[in-house]
Amino acid sequence: MSLGFSCLHIYHVSTMFENDRHFSHLSTLEREMTFRTEMGLYYSYYKTLIEAPTIYEGLYNLTHDNFTEYPLTINTLQRFNLYPEVLAAFLYHAYLKTMNYLGRPTKQCWQVERGQGLSPVTSCEGPGDPIYFYLEFVWIFAGLTVMVIFIYGTFLSDSVAGGFLSVICFFYNHNECTRVQWSPPLRENFSYPFILMEMYCISMLKVAWCTWTVLVTWQFSQFVLTTQLVVLVFMFTLNLIDKLTLLVIVFGQIIGVILADIALFGNEMLLCSVFTCMLICIPIFVLCLEHLFEQSLVYYRLFTLTLLCLAAILLKIKMTILFGNADDSHVIYIILSKLSKYKDFHTLLYTCAPEFDFLPMETVQKLGETFLLPAAGVALLTVMATWLYKFLVSNLETSGKSFLGEYRNVELEQLLTWVNTMTTPKAVFAGPMPVMANLMLSTRRPIVNHPHYENAALRFVL
Repeated sequence: MSLGFSCLHIYHVSTMFENDRHFSHLSTLEREMTFRTEMGLYYSYYKTLIEAPTIYEGLYNLTHDNFTEYPLTINTLQRFNLYPEVLAAFLYHAYLKTMNYLGRPTKQCWQVERGQGLSPVTSCEGPGDPIYFYLEFVWIFAGLTVMVIFIYGTFLSDSVAGGFLSVICFFYNHNECTRVQWSPPLRENFSYPFILMEMYCISMLKVAWCTWTVLVTWQFSQFVLTTQLVVLVFMFTLNLIDKLTLLVIVFGQIIGVILADIALFGNEMLLCSVFTCMLICIPIFVLCLEHLFEQSLVYYRLFTLTLLCLAAILLKIKMTILFGNADDSHVIYIILSKLSKYKDFHTLLYTCAPEFDFLPMETVQKLGETFLLPAAGVALLTVMATWLYKFLVSNLETSGKSFLGEYRNVELEQLLTWVNTMTTPKAVFAGPMPVMANLMLSTRRPIVNHPHYENAALRFVL
């Protein structure tokens, strides 16, 4: 049943993506243009890997990259959580070799007349087309997400009906749960199933490998795990879980952090994160201040929890100074700008976008209308009925499946064509961050700045 739900979600998100852009009838350049901002950045590294003669040469190019922050040479595997692209490129190379050996066709191409004075373009479909293979790779992760939701819901409720209800709620709140159908290359889409899997593994006290996969696929997953860790300590404070359970989870996550930091070539943002500092402080507090946690008064327990959080923050400050790393400082300043009148260039750059604004009341209303908020507030078992099925079908249709659109951005296409034809391959560009990612992806020209903002040195230069 979980496989069926997985296939349903793959079909659902891929159909919405196709309907939104008419993707199958776009040229390769137009398809790459749809990957705006950091999406284009991530896909460009997949393109680097598949265009290399071997996967090993491609990996060397990623670890010695001088296109992304010209004239600097950086290790993009350390900076950008690119292991999904590495795996996708490895599978693509293996797929092409297998199909060539068998003598099987891998894609079908045709010419598309665009009208309005635009030249015709060649459009290809099939796994042999690099971008189609990449998208199928993303959709598999989307399917895995629903599979884990079903398994986790079944485990928590000890009933298949609980897993079914979890999947129904996911589809019913689809636009609020994921944006894979609109922005496939984002890191969160690869990390999402592993975050859910990590929660499932915590329930069984097996967390090391799940923590590793979460951390290497998304640079912001550390903040998700930090909130989870705070909740676990709070539960321990209230005697809802015992000391052994907490320590097993913490030490499992410590192993996951060590493995992730090795895989990310000593990523200092992860090493100096609040999550890592919390993991260091928790065993010390639990073992050395055990007598305070054992106090019957809630006051002593909450006081100890407060001390733990303060110690983690102080350790975070010390490690930031020690390693000279402030890559995640903009996140703290963004939160500060939300809670006060603090403003600087970087916070204004983020907060002018709706994604970083306060949660709109419209979203809260939708979550209420779809019963997600009431269900979260009150654990209530319900029996499925015909009206719920009708609501589900209606929600799926309005969320994008019945919408037919087409992507077109003539101005950007003209810009990229001009760069390709009128500049030398060694020309270097700087400009708006969303455009720079597309420019590097489609013209293979070096750029000075890019949309991946988790680097203090780059922010200082800008």
